[in-house]
Parts: sequence; structure tokens; C-alpha cells
Amino acid sequence: MKNKIILLLVLLIPSLCFGESLSIGIKTDLDDNIQRIAITSSKYQSTEVFNLKLHSSKIVVSDNQKEWNKFQLYLLKLGLGGVSTRGQNIIPALATEVYIEKNAVFNNWQVTEIALNDTDRYWKIYLYRPDK
Repeated sequence: MKNKIILLLVLLIPSLCFGESLSIGIKTDLDDNIQRIAITSSKYQSTEVFNLKLHSSKIVVSDNQKEWNKFQLYLLKLGLGGVSTRGQNIIPALATEVYIEKNAVFNNWQVTEIALNDTDRYWKIYLYRPDK
């Protein structure tokens, strides 16, 4: 049994030490009509925060154009691809997590955990991608 645990650690630790991880927090505040997206990257050792204004629980891209473009460029920089709106100007605020998760999987990221605090409308997504 002891040998199996040691073998597991030897095989597991390199995959945890190498690669890139992301922590993405999405807070939807319907009282203040804003959605905050905070992305922490192990590669860049930084956290970027994006504030998108909401209208009736929806993100209107044209009203958030500058912040939306910054958000898209940062997702591209991280290798997550942009969030495709398929020409739509309005996105449900609660769909942001789904857009990010689908793009992450499509761009070879592994979703390691998704946590939801429904009372606070707060999503936390953890992603991992091994080095190439």
C-alpha cells in the first residue's frame, strides 16, 4: 500500500507543478446591476477584473463595449478563446459561466472544479492546462 501511495505521488506531483491554472470568479450583483469577473492566472501571476453593467439581468454588449473588448482580449491572451455571442448583442448574465466553461473545454483546458454559491450568485471555476 505504501508503494502505491508513493507511486501515485511521483506521478501526480509533476502534473501539479507544471502547466497553467486559472481561477475564475463570477459575481452577479442584481442590486447594483453589475457582473464582476475576476480571472487569476498562475502563468501571469496576476488577477484581472472586469465589470459588466447589467440591464434586467442581461449583459448588453453594446453598452459594455470597452470592457467587453478588454475581457475578450484577455481570454484570448490566456488561450481560452473569446466568448462567442454569435452576433447577439444581449447575453443572459447567468450564461457567462457556461460560455467560459465551453470555451475552456474547446481550447483544451480541464475543468477541475466548479463551485456555486447560489445565495450570493457567485460562481468559481478552476481550470488547468498542462504544458505543451
